[in-house]
Amino acid sequence: MATRLARSLELWHRFTPTLREHMREALEKVASQIKSRDVREIVEKALA
Repeated sequence: MATRLARSLELWHRFTPTLREHMREALEKVASQIKSRDVREIVEKALA
């Protein structure tokens, strides 16, 4: 379930600047609390 949610934020850079910033902040928050290796990989790639 968490992997699916993380995948939905992968393309955060394609949104409007305001939404982009909120999505980036959400990804950073998730990144700081990740316990799953799969989710960690997706979030790290999305933030790269």
